[in-house]
Amino acid sequence: MVYDKIGARSAVDAMINFAYHLQLNSKDLKLSFGASAGIQQAQYNFNGLLANDYSDLNYGQSNSVLNSNFGAGLYLHSNRFYVGASVPKLINRSLNSYSDRSFYQKHYFVMAGYVFNLNSVIDLKPSVLIKYTENTPITADINVSAQFYKQFWIGALYRFHDAIGFNASYTFKDICMIGYAYDFPINGKLVNQWGSHEVVLSFDIRTKNNAFLSPRYF
Repeated sequence: MVYDKIGARSAVDAMINFAYHLQLNSKDLKLSFGASAGIQQAQYNFNGLLANDYSDLNYGQSNSVLNSNFGAGLYLHSNRFYVGASVPKLINRSLNSYSDRSFYQKHYFVMAGYVFNLNSVIDLKPSVLIKYTENTPITADINVSAQFYKQFWIGALYRFHDAIGFNASYTFKDICMIGYAYDFPINGKLVNQWGSHEVVLSFDIRTKNNAFLSPRYF
């Protein structure tokens, strides 16, 4: 579930995700099929805004739209590499019941990454995420991360014509990971905002029979 609020506008997504994993060889190569289904709500309420022009037709208006939507994706991976593609929202749903000029646009994502063993201490993982939306330029995130002693990650990010950043994470006994990432804008938005912070805490619960024999890279 995701709740997002910016000013007088808010959005709620509630999606259920499914995955089927297919073993492709006797080693570690797998192909995963993903699908999602759920509802999304978009609403705005301009009644509480302070307006300079009260003759604006949008002043005092409010609206709420509730729709269903679906997503799909593919993910090919092994212990050393991954490549995937996804469309989280397959249907262009309207955001406003009064107009058909405002709607959710489909977003397309393609990603790939590979791990290079430099020595017994350091592993290097370059990765890329390519994003496309209709009527907008294709953009990409390029990330290069280094892992030390199979536990500590540190990396740098470049997002085309938009931002640079860094990230770091630490894994505790193969079951818990804590991470931090910071993006710094380079597209002229620095005067309005000072970047974004992200903190991640994840747990991987496995039985002893399914314990990992090698570190998790993806």
